[in-house]
Amino acid sequence: MENIVAQLNKTCNKETTHKIYSLGYESLSIDKFFEFILNENINTVIDVRNVAFSYKYGFSKHFLKKMCCENGIEYFHFPEVGIPSKIRKNINNKKTLWEIYENDILPNADKSIDIIGHICLNASSVLLCYEKDPKDCHRNILAREISLRTGLLIQHFLNI
Repeated sequence: MENIVAQLNKTCNKETTHKIYSLGYESLSIDKFFEFILNENINTVIDVRNVAFSYKYGFSKHFLKKMCCENGIEYFHFPEVGIPSKIRKNINNKKTLWEIYENDILPNADKSIDIIGHICLNASSVLLCYEKDPKDCHRNILAREISLRTGLLIQHFLNI
């Protein structure tokens, strides 16, 4: 993680104000995803899934990272800010799941949250997960936490 911070410190532009962008790829093809983020001038993808695997073509970590690189986009994966499958599968109630996320997962990912905040402050970045609606996804809670720490506004991309 220290390498990520060092890399960002070399390239950060202190005069730029960014937002915390959030996007779920549930209804997107990989082509539409890249078309959209390139049009929005997003230059960093922050994958916040615990396991960066997808049955949806193009969204598994290795292919997604390769495609990001080919399009001049940085890719970072922070599995520790995601919700492990064993927790997600055993809890059907979203309210309970969000409480576990806020009380058990986020406090153990403090350093990663700070690094993600640093990335968002210094690069046009998007938090990426599966669910289209941020209300159905942990990235909404994560974005709020990053916003509290950085003062950045949150913008969820919904109608793509």
